[in-house]
Amino acid sequence: MAKASIGNITQGARRETLTRDRNTENEDAEERALDISTMPQLQSWMQKNPTAVLEAITAYRESEISAVAAYNEANDSVGQLQEAYEGQDETIQELNHQIIDLQGQLGEQVAIVKHQRIQLNEAAIAAAAREREGTPTTVGSSSGKSTKLPDAPILTDGKEPQFTAWLIQIQGKLDANADHYPTEALKISYITTRCGGLAASNIQPRLRRDATKPFRTANEVLEVLERTFGDPFRKRTARNEFRNLKQGNRDFNSFWSDFQRLTADMDESEETLVEDLRHKVSIELRTALAADRNTTNLFELAQSCQYIDQELRDVGRARQNLSRFAPRLTSTTASASPRTAVQEKTTTTTTSTSAPRTTFSPVARAPYVPRNEYRPPRNPHTDTMKEKLMREGKCFHCQKSGHVARECPDKTSALHEMEVDGGVVLNDSEKE
Repeated sequence: MAKASIGNITQGARRETLTRDRNTENEDAEERALDISTMPQLQSWMQKNPTAVLEAITAYRESEISAVAAYNEANDSVGQLQEAYEGQDETIQELNHQIIDLQGQLGEQVAIVKHQRIQLNEAAIAAAAREREGTPTTVGSSSGKSTKLPDAPILTDGKEPQFTAWLIQIQGKLDANADHYPTEALKISYITTRCGGLAASNIQPRLRRDATKPFRTANEVLEVLERTFGDPFRKRTARNEFRNLKQGNRDFNSFWSDFQRLTADMDESEETLVEDLRHKVSIELRTALAADRNTTNLFELAQSCQYIDQELRDVGRARQNLSRFAPRLTSTTASASPRTAVQEKTTTTTTSTSAPRTTFSPVARAPYVPRNEYRPPRNPHTDTMKEKLMREGKCFHCQKSGHVARECPDKTSALHEMEVDGGVVLNDSEKE
């Protein structure tokens, strides 16, 4: 056993010696490889020790592969770390946004609570004061707040009510009653209560608590509604309506209202508007304004038009009244008084008792000439039959066309077919 142990030790020593010699040769080969700088040196080394050259090449290849693998592994690690960092950065940004939103909501809720607390305190103080004075407590007691304006109508489709008028009323109420709606949340809530139908469906997605882009201000809500119901071509629409605007037979005030409404959305000079006003009024006004070319102020010209238009309408009404009550006689004899005409006929009939009865011929009515004047509407007749005859243009007495009751031929003959006795005019009933 001692011999075997000595043999094993001897063999181990030999292997260590061979390994050490081989490592020494490799180190020498590497040193020699590093010393080679010319092609003849490389050829000489390859001829003397080709095995060392192969081992050096193999070792270099293995070290290069290991270096590439280590670089790729390090690069992957860096990419993973960068992705993790970016993910954490996005999470941090999202959390920051959520914190900001929560802070804003908390601030609004705190403002609402403070405002309600102030209201309650003021109401309690007012109620206590009334109790001391012995007066009953009323709802809506004086608390130094502005008087609430009427609520705007419900906006549905932007046509009834019209969106522009609704928007003006909403903005006016929020401005005038700003103390009743001190926060954006209260303003948004009020606008929401004044929307229905299509208008409500347009803003509801952004009113939900889980909305991606919730409304933050009342102006955002109004902007969404204006994009839906507003007229994007407001100026072009106004210009087209203004091109066809004429006064016609209506009064100047109603025409002037449309004139101002349409020109508010037009970029025209005052000189151009003055000329437009002169050409769009009625023929009567244009005739009256023909001599006045010195007025260059639009509102001064409008005041002149209002005055002249009122004067023309007053003259028209006076002329209409005169034409209604003036006698319509076709001859000088017929224009005499009824008593004189009867006396003349009496003188004629007393000369001969056998002469036939003298009758008055009906006076022909002058044809109706239409006038371009303002005629006030009349009230309907209380008698339905007479109202029907008036609409058909027939006489109340004989129910025939072509004349009115006071000029009815049958009625005139009945009134004037009289017998004369001693110069006194008697009708048939008095004679009997």
